[in-house]
Amino acid sequence: MISIFALAALYPALAATPRARPPASPKPTIVEVPPVAAPQIVVAPAGPDRTSPPPVTPPVVMEFPEPEVHLLRPGVEAWYVHVPGVRHVEVSVIVRNGRIQRPESAAAWYAVSATADLATQTLSSAELSELEDLHSMDVYTQLGPEQGAVAFDATRDDLAPAWSLLTDMIHASAPPRADLRRYVTDTKEWYLSEAPASQSAVANAAMNFAWIPKGHPYGERPDLASFSGLNAAAITRLYKDWLRHGPVRVLVVGDIPWAEAEPHVIAAVDGIGADVEPAKAPEVVPPKVTRVIGVDMPGQQQTALQMRVAAPWSGAADRVAFKMINWVLGGHFLSRLNTNLREDKGYTYGAGSSYQADRTFGCATVGVDVPSEHTKDAIVEIEREVDRLVAEGVPAADREMAYRSWAAAWNNQFQTASSAVELYNEVSREDSTVKARRDRVAAAQTLTTEATLTAAQAWLGKDKPRVWVVVGDRTQVAPQLSALGWTVEWVSPESAILGSF
Repeated sequence: MISIFALAALYPALAATPRARPPASPKPTIVEVPPVAAPQIVVAPAGPDRTSPPPVTPPVVMEFPEPEVHLLRPGVEAWYVHVPGVRHVEVSVIVRNGRIQRPESAAAWYAVSATADLATQTLSSAELSELEDLHSMDVYTQLGPEQGAVAFDATRDDLAPAWSLLTDMIHASAPPRADLRRYVTDTKEWYLSEAPASQSAVANAAMNFAWIPKGHPYGERPDLASFSGLNAAAITRLYKDWLRHGPVRVLVVGDIPWAEAEPHVIAAVDGIGADVEPAKAPEVVPPKVTRVIGVDMPGQQQTALQMRVAAPWSGAADRVAFKMINWVLGGHFLSRLNTNLREDKGYTYGAGSSYQADRTFGCATVGVDVPSEHTKDAIVEIEREVDRLVAEGVPAADREMAYRSWAAAWNNQFQTASSAVELYNEVSREDSTVKARRDRVAAAQTLTTEATLTAAQAWLGKDKPRVWVVVGDRTQVAPQLSALGWTVEWVSPESAILGSF
């Protein structure tokens, strides 16, 4: 083994030479770098910003066209309305007079309405029904006090058989004897058995007959004896005579050109119609004093309540204001009556009110069914809600809600042929214009609380006559009505249905 000393002896030069050191590194230059800002992390929101209500643009009330009028001959005209994109076509041959212009009984008149569309001279009732089912169409008659119509609703692909059946229905209707006998039997059964057992039917009849006096064209009482003399031959004569002696207006609505409809319309109205004035609506004078009609139905656990007041007619300056009052009172699900009697008190499944504005009269009707033990409570709450409107009018939030609802309903008029037909039928019946009806909707946007307050005070004040109808078990209801200080006219369900009170 060689020691370190021996190695030194072998390599003296190496041992004598000092170890070289590496050169010193230059002193580093320090450069100052500005600090870099931390990156900003933006997190996308999980949904819409709900920190404040979103802006809502007020709806614009759309404009719809006036009908395109075609004079076919004196006393007979057609209204054509093109509704793009709808699948159905609706056609109504409207004879602009009705029961109140005729000498025949109401029984005969309504028998025509019920049976004239059941068969023709070439089609039995079974064949006609099968034809309508096969072709997805409905051809029908509908007769009323001031006018009536023979009409159809059919798809665009089934127009040919619909036009043919409409023409046949006008010129060759043949009410079947068996169906007429069944109609008479069913009608008598309804008046004598079914209707007196129905609280709603009794309440409706009692209200209408209490509101419209005997002898008025709208207040004709049912005469069951007059049904016994009905026969198919007399019904057919009445139907044909009615078609010949009134002014005719044909309403054509759908996605078809007038040139396609015109020859069918001309064929349908051949030989019918007359150049005379249309029916005029008779004046209705509302009751002058408050009246309470009680209908005793022993054993009923509920009470059917109705209350009616006079209201503006269709041309009145305060019609829009009163319509808004009715809407707030009971015209929609969140109305005050429904909120009070259903949501707060739990008395009913639903409460509401309606407003009818006609050419010579108007009326508003409240209706609700409540447990018998809460009859008085419900009456008090109804009067309380009416009094609130008389004292306060309709506030801005409710007015805005009403306007938006009406504007949306109006703007949907051209959604289907059926909804468009409703609009133009009303325009025809009122002898009005589409623009006038649109303007009433648009006027709701600028209606003031003061205007609704004035209307409420004019029509709903405590000094304004009311008709109340109370249908229920007298033993439970009468003490509650006495507690209100009311004098009640008690009648039977049979008398209410027949208006013999």
